[in-house]
Amino acid sequence: PERFRGHALMPRTDAETATTMPQPVIIIEGDFLALGQKEAQALVPVDAAFDRGGLVAVNPEDRAQYVQVLADMVAPGGRILLVVVEHDPFANGSLGPPFEVTEAEVRSLCGDRFDVKLLVREDRLDQDKGMRERGASRFHEVVYLLTRRKEAIAQ
Repeated sequence: PERFRGHALMPRTDAETATTMPQPVIIIEGDFLALGQKEAQALVPVDAAFDRGGLVAVNPEDRAQYVQVLADMVAPGGRILLVVVEHDPFANGSLGPPFEVTEAEVRSLCGDRFDVKLLVREDRLDQDKGMRERGASRFHEVVYLLTRRKEAIAQ
């Protein structure tokens, strides 16, 4: 069976506004954690990515691998808008998903390959009935801007 499938939305001109989509949009479907460095780089390094619901769904022990695949796919200077959540354990003792990803974890996971900028931390408990029903007493949505460094910082 195929490990990955790719889909692309190709640039086209809008007849009404005479504008052209700047680049193809590439959608990759498959086991993200199975992408090796060669496969990730063959996909054409991306300039921008949006992660809302990705990192928080990954088991905590797989987070470093997830961030490594992201780093391999993003061109130097490229940016990722990363949205994570912070919450206490649920009433049944479960930690997720979505799993909590703290600011310290984002900086630890991403800080050697990306510049990390906290954009906003918003209390969403009142707006998220599902989290309240699961027993969370605190629930924040946190948005970061990650900018890929040209070279990783040696640790």
